[in-house]
Amino acid sequence: MSETAEILQLRFEGNGINPEKVKPSEIGELIAEFQNALLATIKQEYPEIDTDTVLFSLDGVRNESLGINFKAIAEKILPEVRQAVVACYILISTTINNNDYTNLNHSTVQSLKKISSFSKRYQCNGHFNRNGETLSTITPNTEIKEAKIPAIRSSVNIYGEIIDVGSNIHIRLDDGYNVIVDADKQTSKKLGSKLWEYVGLRGNAKWDIESLRISEFKLIEILEYNPTGISNAFKQLREVGISGWDMYNTNDDITKQLLRD
Repeated sequence: MSETAEILQLRFEGNGINPEKVKPSEIGELIAEFQNALLATIKQEYPEIDTDTVLFSLDGVRNESLGINFKAIAEKILPEVRQAVVACYILISTTINNNDYTNLNHSTVQSLKKISSFSKRYQCNGHFNRNGETLSTITPNTEIKEAKIPAIRSSVNIYGEIIDVGSNIHIRLDDGYNVIVDADKQTSKKLGSKLWEYVGLRGNAKWDIESLRISEFKLIEILEYNPTGISNAFKQLREVGISGWDMYNTNDDITKQLLRD
């Protein structure tokens, strides 16, 4: 016998709310935001779970005030995965009750804000229910505020190709990401002569907490950087006494050795 599926419900009631008072597109948005919030939390808490697979499904829109039912599929997913879906749903509900969104990611909080906007627009309460039991409620007075995470700042060296020099400098890093560099006019003129060249820069960086990318970079100094070929690189290894490469003196010799099984 298959295990009973969990029923997760987003239900709105009060002020005469019902499906006939709401545009179909608004119900569609509620469904999408509920899905986005839950999947984003699963990605955050259980990164090993493939969220592209069907983890839960729509179980109908009920004309009981306005109830949107979702079913955590029991037959098609492993019990531990189903438990993870429910655990993330409970985490979201607990967060709403505590009015502390520190443990939720940006995407989840944004979806909850849109669900909250619906509650405000129709002056009704939104209940997060599990198997008929209310775990948390969003009211028209609920204020969902994303926790402000201090910016990550550090001094760092970056290396890449200068692709544009104007009022600021654009450098393309090895992973293809472009960083905008804030520099004074004198330094910008100096780097203008290195357009399309590979350079090293030292500066103070501000990191985006979500993407872990550099969002701001204030240049301190241009680093001494002289790119070298593979032969020169291994020549330098031999000169500092690192053994094992003495017999490889050409690019072909070195490449064959690096690519050997």
